[in-house]
Parts: sequence; structure tokens; C-alpha cells
Amino acid sequence: FGSNAGRVMFQDALSSGYMESFFPLIEQFRTQDEPAFCGISTLAMILNACQVDPGRLWKGPWRWYSEKLLDCCKPLREVETEGLTIAEFTCLAKCNGLIPTQILASESSEEDFRKHVKACSSESKEENRPFLVVSYTRKGLGQSGDGHFSPIGGYCPNTDSCLILDVARFKYPPHFVKLSTLYKAMLPLDKTSGKSRGFVVVKKAPTQGQLLFRFKGREHEISTLAAKLQNRIHKLLDEEIAHSKQDVKSTMVNIVERCLSAIDSKQGPVVKNYCHAFAHNFRKCETTVVDYPGK
Repeated sequence: FGSNAGRVMFQDALSSGYMESFFPLIEQFRTQDEPAFCGISTLAMILNACQVDPGRLWKGPWRWYSEKLLDCCKPLREVETEGLTIAEFTCLAKCNGLIPTQILASESSEEDFRKHVKACSSESKEENRPFLVVSYTRKGLGQSGDGHFSPIGGYCPNTDSCLILDVARFKYPPHFVKLSTLYKAMLPLDKTSGKSRGFVVVKKAPTQGQLLFRFKGREHEISTLAAKLQNRIHKLLDEEIAHSKQDVKSTMVNIVERCLSAIDSKQGPVVKNYCHAFAHNFRKCETTVVDYPGK
């Protein structure tokens, strides 16, 4: 990227109009705090580039996304040791105000990937600008390590190369990679998911309004937390939508009760599905972000 050849490729990409993603991303470029934090570091970059309000304070009076704020969908202590799958990255993006479109390499093609790279790299309208995140194995690029996430910063048409803004800057600076090579690096199976890696196109949702519960306490069983959460939701609804029409309120309460009544400590895989349904049904309603301490 910083070499003479890299500068020529950068200039070609810029003059061809394929560097629209670069500037908002480079303003928020960060280095991952932990070796397995590539996914959430990439997501924090994009959320800040999209100017998404996290709805809670980072430090002092500042509302700003850092890795530590991305604590829903999967506990940070687990991310620190296991990293994220592409499905978990998509879940986090959705829960934090983005519209993600996940595409597995095994279900796509090199040409389809090229179309998405060009589209994301050339969108000049800020309100519609999508960003593209790649999930790939470093081994496919001849690099050390294995599974990795990073955003695409641009595209050089003369060399058919993608600019990877690598969030592991202690290992690799931003670099251009042949698009065909990068696509092939997404094809090997992820041992955790049993599926291929791929890419995710993300953009800011037109409206913010999801009801998110981030469980900070892990000392209780899910069933115990569900009971406590149900009581809290009833109180929240009474406080926040006291002036809403009764039929709307009844519908919302009914949704909450149906979702939470199905949660059982022995049905771990079911919990995520109900959480998605819960967020989906509330997305178009006037809602509040709640940090529930679990105690």
C-alpha cells in the first residue's frame, strides 16, 4: 500500500472512482485490541464510519463505538478466545443499527463478489453508502494465521485488486490483494461453523429503534434471567409507552410474553432465534435501549 507500486494502484483506484469507501473508513481506522477481535474491531470501524449512535456512553460524555460496547450476541470473553463466525458478525451488525447482507463464498461466485466490491467502492452518496467486510483465511493469501475479518477500502480496476484495511496492523499494514485470490481465500470451511467464509455488505439502517438487552451478569440461569427480564419489560412498557394506544401496547406485551415464555435454560439454541424475533417485532416501534445487569 505504501510502496511505489501500491501508490500507483491507489491513484488508479482513486481516479477510477473506486475509493469512496476509503475515506470514511480511514477516518475511523483502528487496530484490534485482542488477537481474536478482528471481527468486532472491523464492526466498530464501520459503525463509527456510518455515524451510528450506540445509545450509551463510551467515556465521559462521548457516545462512540469501541470493541467493548459490542457485547451483545456473544460475550466478549468468548470472542476474545474464539473470535466470531460470519453469522455472529452479521448478528452483531444487525443488533447495532446496521442492515447486513451476508453472502457465503460457497453460495456466490468470483464475478458476484467483484460486482459487490465495485458497488461498495464507488457509492458516493453518504446516506446510501454500503461497506464491504470480508471473512477469509490468511493462509489463502500466504500470510500467517487463519480466519480473519477486515473491511475493503477500495478497488483497483487495472490490476483487479482489493485494498484490505487490515485491522491487525501489528501484523500487516493495509495492502492490495488480487480479487481472485481473496475470493479463493473465502472458500475454505470455517471449522467452527462448518461452512465457508464469505463477505457481508453493511449499511446504516434508515431508522434506529431496536430494543436491545445486553446481559452483563452471567451468574444466573437463562430461565432466571428471563423471569427478571419479563418483570423489567412490563415496567419499561408502562413507563415508555404510557401514552400509546391500548391495542399497540397489548400487542407489544403479547410479543414480549411469547418470546420470553419460550426461553428455557435447556434450550440454548432456541434463545438466539427468539431474540431475533423479539428485535424484529420491536424494530418499527418507539423503543429504548436497556442495559440489564442481570441481578
